[in-house]
Amino acid sequence: MTEELHVMLHYTYHDLRGSETMKPVNLLIILITLMHFSFLINLSVFDGVYDAIVMTINTILFLAAMITFATAKNSERKKQPV
Repeated sequence: MTEELHVMLHYTYHDLRGSETMKPVNLLIILITLMHFSFLINLSVFDGVYDAIVMTINTILFLAAMITFATAKNSERKKQPV
């Protein structure tokens, strides 16, 4: 493989992969979606029988989302020049 082709493939892969800041955003969207679906399934399928379990799961998912957000913001802050 020539050097030019290798460099071109690397930049194409980097562009397709997306930016590093989108990964925490995707995780946050997944966590919020899980929270809403667990709540809706509990109310519609189980008639609210498992409220305590769903609230515990939602609290854990919320804490995971806050930790993800704080970690992303902290790494973003550290990347900025002083």
